[in-house]
Amino acid sequence: MVDSYRRKLPEFRRAIAAPGCIGVPTEALLGTSPAQYDQNVLLEYAYAVARTSAGRDRISILDWGGGFGFLSFVVAELFPELTVDFHVKDVASVARAARDQVTDVTFWDDDTCLDRQFDLVTACGSLQYEPAWAATIARFGAAGDLVFLNRLPVALTTSSFVTRQHAYGTSYVGWVIGRTELLTAAAHAGLQFEREFVEGWSASIPRAPAPDEHRGFLFRRAR
Repeated sequence: MVDSYRRKLPEFRRAIAAPGCIGVPTEALLGTSPAQYDQNVLLEYAYAVARTSAGRDRISILDWGGGFGFLSFVVAELFPELTVDFHVKDVASVARAARDQVTDVTFWDDDTCLDRQFDLVTACGSLQYEPAWAATIARFGAAGDLVFLNRLPVALTTSSFVTRQHAYGTSYVGWVIGRTELLTAAAHAGLQFEREFVEGWSASIPRAPAPDEHRGFLFRRAR
């Protein structure tokens, strides 16, 4: 993962530079060819940033599971006039390597980042790997004025279920989260549901109890 991020870092920055297409995958092992799904994902992210920054020239963002901070480059490209205090939380090996490569982002390798306050807390393709995802949403809601979740596999007609994914030379488990359960958990965390996004992609999961669909969800801390 670390080696893949290192190799992709300069290629990613070149690929999204204006006037190029913004829809470039942020995943470490994918290339830099733009695709509609990735454009949907990043424009959703831009919407969340726009809602957060309305009437302001400076905001803070925590990207949970954000790798080498690729989303910070996307925000800089799309909002060049905005000053962003960008933070990323990831596993220790990734955070340690990223600190040497991306010096204008603050990297965390533990959950103490959630002890401070941010204008926006995001999880792009990462919440589904949290064993206690509902508790994690509650911590997001305590730390962020707005919370944005995307690249999130959801089940529209059933409760949550666990899958095993094979990638990066290994396999690991993750959730397909029931949409009703997700919205209930967010409400219990004091988050007001503000906007939903259809991203246009789903995984083919053998023997799954229901189809999954990748979606995005924007919440605001209830006043």
